[in-house]
Amino acid sequence: MSRKKGVSLRFIAEKCGVSTATVSRVLNNDNRVTEETRQAVRKVLDEYSYSAPPAKEPIVRKIGCIITNSYAEYYQALLRNVGIYFRRQNIATVAINTESTEGYLQTALETLYDCNVSGIILIGCDYISVKDYVSKRFPHVWIDCNDSVEETPDIYTVESDQFVAGQLAAHEFLSSGCQKPIILCGSHPSHRNERRIAGFSSVYEEHGLSLSSEQILGLPEMRPHVAEGRDIIQYLLTKGQDFDGVFAISDGRAIGAYLGLQKMGIRVPQDVKVMAFDGIAEANVSVLAINSVRQNVELLAKKAGDTLLQLIRKEPVPIKHMLIPAGLMPGQTM
Repeated sequence: MSRKKGVSLRFIAEKCGVSTATVSRVLNNDNRVTEETRQAVRKVLDEYSYSAPPAKEPIVRKIGCIITNSYAEYYQALLRNVGIYFRRQNIATVAINTESTEGYLQTALETLYDCNVSGIILIGCDYISVKDYVSKRFPHVWIDCNDSVEETPDIYTVESDQFVAGQLAAHEFLSSGCQKPIILCGSHPSHRNERRIAGFSSVYEEHGLSLSSEQILGLPEMRPHVAEGRDIIQYLLTKGQDFDGVFAISDGRAIGAYLGLQKMGIRVPQDVKVMAFDGIAEANVSVLAINSVRQNVELLAKKAGDTLLQLIRKEPVPIKHMLIPAGLMPGQTM
């Protein structure tokens, strides 16, 4: 039955003796209305064949994006691909780089809220440290959230399968004969690092080999990754630490490790194997083709973008925590 002419939300409210807000709540199944009022309003709605008009799809002109580390080629690639994804849909991206500055993430969020964005993608950011400042008026999606899924059940996240990625790397090192690898990673606490290292270690433990604390080195991330990787390798070799493989979590650190080994007269891959983690093509060809665990930045950006738009349009999002498979990129350093 079609709606009777002249029947409006105000008309229904007057007939029921309630406010237009109450009628709207009944139409939207809001639980703040008593059952008695709900039934009375429903009776009048049925009598006049009134239903809520279809919701208009929101116009999305710009979204916000926060990145925490511009030194890392991986984060740069993610930001670039997020921008490409939204640009193809005529949506602008407003980006802020916090450089992991303590306390600045809250300021970055508040700045983007003031810019009237429709939603925000956060790349490599915390949630727990700023959860009290995250506005419920805006949808948010995290790519590589620093906090674990168990700690963040109510937010939307997209990330690579870090545990399996670590296992893939370990299998490559073992098949190349590496018994004493070292891992170069960042020092900033991150469940992603923990999962990669756990995956890597699990494979070595299956073969009766355990990684000591001396084999896992957290670098301060105060300089470009190439410089950090180069200098730590030269330091380790100078002090006499014995290792036959370098698993560098970032392409830049892997390139730096290769340069440090070369400077100290160590042959790659004959004496020491090197593998990167990220697989960003620009970094891999800057010195030579480095073996790498490749994270699919294009798919990570697309899935995060898809999820954000679904949230903005109030569409159902069936998967809150999405895992994207990583793969192996062949090279000349294993």
